[in-house]
Amino acid sequence: MSETKENLRIVFYENGELRPGLLDKDARDWAGRLVHREDKTDRKGRQVTNYLGVSRHQLRRLYDEVKQHQKLLNDKKKLHPVEKDRCWNEVKPLVKMTRAKTAYMVARMKDKEKNSTTKASYDALYEFAERVNENETLP
Repeated sequence: MSETKENLRIVFYENGELRPGLLDKDARDWAGRLVHREDKTDRKGRQVTNYLGVSRHQLRRLYDEVKQHQKLLNDKKKLHPVEKDRCWNEVKPLVKMTRAKTAYMVARMKDKEKNSTTKASYDALYEFAERVNENETLP
């Protein structure tokens, strides 16, 4: 089944609640686009699994950066509840910079990579970063 951009749209909240499918079905769909499992048989007839796609290192680097943004936002929110919008406005440029960093990283990795499956995975990572930034307002 071919995935379209519409059915991979990132929607965080539904009726003021975190959407259940976000952390289940949607996460699996995106993971399937970022890393592809390739089962092969080696010369000795043993089953070998290779994973092609975005490296763990690159995913971890982006995840760590997003967690830093979250921590900064949570720390600022503790100062005064009325300043929620101001706090987000201070963190928002950092989130946008993460998107730029992702674009740069994707371009570099695709330049180095020869495998078309892995290149497609990096394209999916860039698309993911773009879609997350479409939802840059807090609930």
